[in-house]
Amino acid sequence: MPSPLFAAWVVALLESVGAVLLMLGLATRLVAIGLAVDMLVAIVRVRIGLAKAPFASTPQTQGWEYEFVLMGASLALVFTGAGRLSIDALLGL
Repeated sequence: MPSPLFAAWVVALLESVGAVLLMLGLATRLVAIGLAVDMLVAIVRVRIGLAKAPFASTPQTQGWEYEFVLMGASLALVFTGAGRLSIDALLGL
């Protein structure tokens, strides 16, 4: 992975500060795109790339279906937005 320290900081901030922003409904689509890309990289580089994991988990191996569901949920937020009771809605974003 090129510049692993930078990537670690970006992912740590995305998953911590981004989680707070998602709970508030602020910059929802931007954070959700970042999380979807994060999960795509986790699937491709770690689960499929290094571990050669199957899609579904078995008692012996761990699959990548959980990361796939998280990516799907993030993409759903990208397309639907935060909703009526969010700061995004109050700001008209």
